[in-house]
Amino acid sequence: MFSRLFFLVSLIFLMVSCYGPKKRDIPDGILSEEEMVKVLINIHLSEAKTNDVKGKPKREQVAIYRLYEDEIFDEFGIDSLTFKQSHDFYMENISEMRDIYKQVVDSLGKMQKMLEEEKNKK
Repeated sequence: MFSRLFFLVSLIFLMVSCYGPKKRDIPDGILSEEEMVKVLINIHLSEAKTNDVKGKPKREQVAIYRLYEDEIFDEFGIDSLTFKQSHDFYMENISEMRDIYKQVVDSLGKMQKMLEEEKNKK
């Protein structure tokens, strides 16, 4: 899946990157850091949902993921090009992308902890 590859490549860049200039002005058409965090959280949650669809051929899983992705883009009023351009923009300064992914990982960790606490209550 493209998204899984995208995530892994992003993660690798984050791990081996050097520090660069901190913050830049965000051009028109590029998601803010906060928007990027929200979109990435939803994308990774969608990937997890898609991975939970067991017994389906890979192309059906990809089709299901694309539906989730379309819903995310609709929710945030963006398209795949805007997302790609935003991703490319933040990858030019890896410290910014590292900050974004730190927030994504923190948020997903909090969500997981809340789910585990709810599960333990039952």
